[in-house]
Amino acid sequence: MGVKARLVLYAADEPTAASAARAAFDTIERIEQSLSDYRSESEINNLHGSAVGEWIPISDDLAGALRDA
Repeated sequence: MGVKARLVLYAADEPTAASAARAAFDTIERIEQSLSDYRSESEINNLHGSAVGEWIPISDDLAGALRDA
């Protein structure tokens, strides 16, 4: 979403660290796909483009962000 992120891992070994890093980046990608206004196909942009009064399902990530906004 237009920001840099830095990930620091402490793990017992390299495979554990690699697995944790992959999980973290997968989570970042999932949230980006949901909330990014830079991606025309993101969930938030699809919601924005929907018709007024149209009910569409949304992810827990988007629901949480809207609730907390």
